[in-house]
Amino acid sequence: MTHDNWFFAFCMHQFVEFSLIIIENTAFFCGELMFSQIGEPILTTFLNEYRLPLDQMPSPFLGQGVDRYANFELDWRNTVSPVIKEGQMDMYFLGEITRPGESCGELEPDQFDFMGTEIMSQAVMSESALTCALNSMAGSAIGQVNLNEERLNTFFGVKDLKFDTSNFARHIPLFKQKLGVNKPLKVALSMKNIEVKLGQFDCDVQATYTLTMGWFLDLLGSKELMYDEVRFITKANVQTKNDVAFI
Repeated sequence: MTHDNWFFAFCMHQFVEFSLIIIENTAFFCGELMFSQIGEPILTTFLNEYRLPLDQMPSPFLGQGVDRYANFELDWRNTVSPVIKEGQMDMYFLGEITRPGESCGELEPDQFDFMGTEIMSQAVMSESALTCALNSMAGSAIGQVNLNEERLNTFFGVKDLKFDTSNFARHIPLFKQKLGVNKPLKVALSMKNIEVKLGQFDCDVQATYTLTMGWFLDLLGSKELMYDEVRFITKANVQTKNDVAFI
């Protein structure tokens, strides 16, 4: 410890050194009192009950507008004591990503291990934590996808898609028959009841979910024309290269 005033620097050095010695010598007898009863409440309050705010998370879907955001919280309470090794430390968090004030219920930590023994930074997410995060996102504002002709073109990065009763007649002819030709359409999509499996069924990721669809005319105040729910199973393989994930 350095200071312009040598006497002040000497006093502070002695104070700090003796304080550390006192803590080291009394930790064996008073460790529970110092760390659990005194230190723990202060640290827990300082760390916001071990919940990290993830504020203003944008929509992952292109074309949904710059004002589509949602707030989440990451619960990073440890499920087991950290494992400290030479040059590395393994930490296991609860890992819930939820909307503020909500919970995924009785989330049971999955058993897993880190990849290999080489020293490298790794972040591993279990099936339970990923299922929790996706269901939380699906129930938030950024989990709602509204597509009209303009947003559909932005989503796919093109400019020539048409989304009206005439162009969509080969899929749902009822709209053209009942509403007439060239009426602009809009669909509201969302997902629910998501369940994720990792490394099973000959793929890296399998997601089972219910896709909900509400159909409207793309006009202000339009009433819902049709509603439907379809159960899907989506499988994918994941590869990483230069810190980029390819699905």
